[in-house]
Amino acid sequence: MREVCNAIYYLLRGGCAWRLLPHEFPKWKTVYHYQRARLN
Repeated sequence: MREVCNAIYYLLRGGCAWRLLPHEFPKWKTVYHYQRARLN
């Protein structure tokens, strides 16, 4: 879960696209799923 949060912070800070997440983070679909679940 910590890596998912780090990936979300990376996206917010860098402003990159979901699919351009570096490989040290979980898959972009996993991160996107958790982010969408938090917003609902």
